[in-house]
Amino acid sequence: MRPGGKSAAGAHAELIRALRSAIQESGGQAGLDDLYRQMTIDEAARFLGTTKGQLYNLTYRREIPFIPWGKRGVRFRRIDLIAWQEARLRRAAG
Repeated sequence: MRPGGKSAAGAHAELIRALRSAIQESGGQAGLDDLYRQMTIDEAARFLGTTKGQLYNLTYRREIPFIPWGKRGVRFRRIDLIAWQEARLRRAAG
């Protein structure tokens, strides 16, 4: 099992759903490079519509997917943030 209790297959299926959703929302214009591009904390906060402080808190509590960067920095992939948002929406709706 992965952190958060997800199996590798479940995490992969969630990633595929997020990818399809992102491509549909963009009218097919979203390139894979853009979805897998690493974003800084500023870019990720802007993308999610939240503050850097809130994003740091989510990262500290390991509630959001991130990539460690150097000693104390973090990066985020757009596709991971989309999948994370979709999972939260499903939990809230279901």
